[in-house]
Amino acid sequence: PQVWEVINRPEKVTVQALDQNGKPFTLEADGFLARRFGGESNIGRLLDPLADKLMQCTVLICLAMHGILPMWFVIPYMIKEAAMLLGGIFMLKKKDVVVKSRWYGKATCVFFYAVIVAVAIIIIVSGDNIEPVKPIIYTLCAVTLAMTVAAMVCYFISYFINPKKEVFTNVPEDR
Repeated sequence: PQVWEVINRPEKVTVQALDQNGKPFTLEADGFLARRFGGESNIGRLLDPLADKLMQCTVLICLAMHGILPMWFVIPYMIKEAAMLLGGIFMLKKKDVVVKSRWYGKATCVFFYAVIVAVAIIIIVSGDNIEPVKPIIYTLCAVTLAMTVAAMVCYFISYFINPKKEVFTNVPEDR
């Protein structure tokens, strides 16, 4: 329903982008509580990252549809997220392990959400005329994309080229 509202009512895009940006913090709290109190499961290890990726891509698509974010940022970002998801599925199927997130992945995610909040604030402040601030938005997108690609390369090295035991979680039985 929120996505449909943003598509049909462009003035809602920044409000929804800000609303979506609060959700990763609740998801992180949920993960912490599950680990702390032994409530982890294989399905949670797989669905939590999927939910994060779907939320990020939804925000990007909505902002791009209204000409706020450039497609040269959105498309590679979505391809990278799909590649990371497929890599995680590959590791689960072929090696029977669930990949752990690393500090560089979390840092990139935090930066991504900070950029989306910054873009939403820039749009709110600039009003209907975002043309003068597009260079700022594009610069933020370029830095985010560079960090995203760097994190993906680091994950690839960690999991495929130079794997160490501490980066994997053996797949236990679901509780």
